[in-house]
Amino acid sequence: MNPANGNFLNEFRMKEGVDISYTKTSGIDNNPYNKTIPDSNQFYIGWTMPGEWINYIVQVNETAVYRIEVMYTANGSGSISFDWDGRPVAAKLKISSSTRPLLI
Repeated sequence: MNPANGNFLNEFRMKEGVDISYTKTSGIDNNPYNKTIPDSNQFYIGWTMPGEWINYIVQVNETAVYRIEVMYTANGSGSISFDWDGRPVAAKLKISSSTRPLLI
C-alpha cells in the first residue's frame, strides 16, 4: 500500500506477509465514526481476512493486572480473540462495523 521510497514508515516490514501501514496527517485515516483521532505515524495492521492472526511477544517483569486497548476500523462485523500461550484468556471480542454509527 505504501510506496517503497526509502521512508522507514513506508518500508517497515514490507517484505513480510503482514499488511502494515501507518496513520497519516493527510486525513486519509480520519473516519466520521472515529471515537478517537489516531496519532500520526503510528503503525497499524489492516486488511485482515478471517483466519489470519498476529503473534506478539510481551515481556512482563511484574505480576499485575494489565489493560489491552484496541483501536480499530472495520467495514464489516467480526471478532478478535486474545490467547496466552495458545489458550484463550477471554471471550471473543465482537467488532462492529465502523462504517456506520456505533451504538453503545
